[in-house]
Amino acid sequence: MRKLALMAAAGLAVTALSGCSQINTLQPVAGDSISSVRTATVDVALANGVNFASAPVCTSANTHFSCVGLATDGRSVTGEADQVTVAEVPAQFKNQIPPDAAESDPLIVIKVVAGPATLYEGLVSSVMAQNARTQ
Repeated sequence: MRKLALMAAAGLAVTALSGCSQINTLQPVAGDSISSVRTATVDVALANGVNFASAPVCTSANTHFSCVGLATDGRSVTGEADQVTVAEVPAQFKNQIPPDAAESDPLIVIKVVAGPATLYEGLVSSVMAQNARTQ
């Protein structure tokens, strides 16, 4: 009986662990711009060791997006972004433009800040590609 209980426990552990690995590989699918800005804000913060006490809440006005969250250390975490065309991408980010982008394609330029520190400035698509997400 004890052997059967150990085998059942081992089976449950394997099932639980395989479920975790499947969850870790889930990716958000293509969505609207505001969800991409939120995802990029979270990804950049986490990649820089910033953990959230409250996840970013995002708002938009036309082609401007703003996400604000709170880090566990009390710092405000913000993602400010603007949707632009390829032709409007600032010069310092031109090297991040996907090679297959057409001049009229919309791209999103974001700045992610935690407290006084700038964590990232550039294209949302670069963050998404780095983290193997789709946009």
